[in-house]
Amino acid sequence: PPVVGPAHCLTPAPLLQALRRSVFKAVDQISNSDKTKRSANEKLKIIYCSRSSSPTRRLREEGELLSRMEEVAKTKNAEVILFEKKLDNGNMHTSSASLLKHVVDTVKLFRSASVIVGVHGASLANIAFARKSTLVIEMGF
Repeated sequence: PPVVGPAHCLTPAPLLQALRRSVFKAVDQISNSDKTKRSANEKLKIIYCSRSSSPTRRLREEGELLSRMEEVAKTKNAEVILFEKKLDNGNMHTSSASLLKHVVDTVKLFRSASVIVGVHGASLANIAFARKSTLVIEMGF
């Protein structure tokens, strides 16, 4: 059947699945772990993908939203994790080891999330590494 919608934003599912498997395998080898399930006493993770450092699509009431998310998280034995684009002060000479660590940490974080919240855009690209059971809330403009 024909694909409906703009072709520039549709990545074939088999390609995404192969990418996920490859990344997960590499992360598991690097971190010497394949922990994907939460232990009974571990808090649920709610990730908020902030665009506060972006010039576009910033959420005006972000502070209010985060406060309310924290209130709800307390009632659910959960923690809210603020995920923001890390600006490296224009330093393009970051070591490959620190970049690799950042990628591994990011993949592990999104893989462990129960809920991911964010404004539509590139800030939500890491949902590609979330589990199928993760709830994703995308706010559009």
